[in-house]
Amino acid sequence: NEQNLIENRVVKHSRFVRARAMVGFLEAVDREAPIVLPRTTVEIRVGGFADVARRIRAGERIFDEVLAPRTERDAIFAWATEHPHTGARRVYGARGNAHLRDVWPVDRVRALWPDVHAPPSPDPAWP
Repeated sequence: NEQNLIENRVVKHSRFVRARAMVGFLEAVDREAPIVLPRTTVEIRVGGFADVARRIRAGERIFDEVLAPRTERDAIFAWATEHPHTGARRVYGARGNAHLRDVWPVDRVRALWPDVHAPPSPDPAWP
């Protein structure tokens, strides 16, 4: 499962200590935003993001409650095709106007490339 890969290579990585602290803080003050997919009224909160099992259950809920019916999947795909991703949550009806390139300019993204394209670190949980 990809969540186990994320767990061992990202969540537990020392580079993301601050990010883990921020996620923990947002959960502690109950400011976690729900996952909302277009064309649905289902809101899914992961809660306890540091717990792999909870993230996996959230993924199962997304599939079971939103994507399992083929007609819904097709409708969401059609919506996504008609609404190119801008990085702004307002596309989904949320507040905020930031566009992806405003928050992550090309030069800032390119500065991350050495880490993004580097070979993955060994996974200690994999024999």
